[in-house]
Amino acid sequence: MGIHSEPSGHMDRRALLTDREREVLRGDATDVKNPKEYRSKIRSRLKKRLDQLETDIDLLDKHEPELAADLYDRVCGDQERRLARLEREVDELRKEINNNE
Repeated sequence: MGIHSEPSGHMDRRALLTDREREVLRGDATDVKNPKEYRSKIRSRLKKRLDQLETDIDLLDKHEPELAADLYDRVCGDQERRLARLEREVDELRKEINNNE
């Protein structure tokens, strides 16, 4: 398996949620003994994935701006993408200012 390879079908199973997590959150999983507890676990996993997503978005902004723009368009729409980019730029400028003080 090459460095950039994905296991067969891996990307078809999940964006942020696995197929199983989607099933549980929709209430379609009839074999779950404690749905409330399972949902809580899913929420915890999703919060961690959202943190990772933030890191990935920053990386895309710097190294693959076209993919970052596509992501923003799909998730936020064009206006939200511009606002998010400006917020990141302001944060970067603040860091630069603080490092130069």
